[in-house]
Amino acid sequence: MKIDTRLFRSTLARRFFALFVLSALVPTVILAVVAYPYVSDQLFAQSSERLWRTAKSESLSVHERLLFLESQLGTVALMLAGVEQERWIEDSVSVRMNEMFEGLAVADAKDSLYVIYGDRPPNQQPTAEQLGHLKKGNTTLVTDAGNGVMRMWRLLDSEAPASGMVVGTISGSYLWGLESGNLVPPETEICVYDDARRLLYGTFPGCTELESDVLDMAGSGVRGEFGFAWDGEDYRASYRNLFLLPVFLVKDWTFVLVESEDRILRPMREFRNIFPPVVLTSL
Repeated sequence: MKIDTRLFRSTLARRFFALFVLSALVPTVILAVVAYPYVSDQLFAQSSERLWRTAKSESLSVHERLLFLESQLGTVALMLAGVEQERWIEDSVSVRMNEMFEGLAVADAKDSLYVIYGDRPPNQQPTAEQLGHLKKGNTTLVTDAGNGVMRMWRLLDSEAPASGMVVGTISGSYLWGLESGNLVPPETEICVYDDARRLLYGTFPGCTELESDVLDMAGSGVRGEFGFAWDGEDYRASYRNLFLLPVFLVKDWTFVLVESEDRILRPMREFRNIFPPVVLTSL
C-alpha cells in the first residue's frame, strides 16, 4: 500500500497526527518507562520472600532430622549401656541406622575408641562445657573444621560418665534431604554455615566466598537479605538462622538461599524484547 504524503501538507492533518502521537504512543512509552522499575522492585520483593520462605522451610526440615537423629542416638546409648564390648557390634547392627549415621563408635574414659561400624572417627575428648551438657542427658553436636563432617556425642549413662559415650557420624545425604531430591526449588542454590560461619553444605560454587558476608551478618537478626556479585553476575540472597544451643550446644546454623538477578528479572527481559514490536504495531 502506497502512503499519500500529500495528506501531511494539510495543517489539520498534521495536527491530527500529532494528536494521535501525543494521546496514544507517548503515554504508552511513558507507562513502560515508569512501570519497568516498579515491576522490577516487585519481582525482587517476591524473590526475597520466596527465598526466605524456602530458607525457613529447609532449616526447619534439617532441625527435625537433627532431633530424630538425637532420639536414635539415645536409643543406641540405652542399648549399649551395660553391654559387654564384645557384643557392641552385634547389638548396634540390629538398629539398622546406616542411612542416618555413616559410622558409630564408642569412646571410653580411658581414651580408647571402639568402632562399631563405619570409618574410625578422631578420638576427641569433650571440653568441660560439653561434658556438663552431656551429663544432663543431652546430645552434643560437633563439626570438623574444614570438611563439614558432623558428629553427635551422647553418654551411655549420663549418671556415670566414665562408662563412655557413643559417637555417631551423621550422614550428610540424610541430613540435607538429598535422598528426597527436592531440597530447593529449580534455579535456586543453598549454602549452610555452622556457628563459626564455616561452610557445612552448599550447592552454589561461591558459597565459600560468602563466608565473610555471612559472618558480618551474624548479629543482624534471625533473618535478612543481601545482594552480591560473583563471577561477573549479580545475585540476591535471603538467610535465616536456626538456633540450636539448648539441645545441641551449638549457637546457630545459617541457611542462605541464592538466586541470580538474571533469573529474577527474566519476565521483565522478555517484556522488554516484546515492547518495541508492540509500539511499532501501534504506529
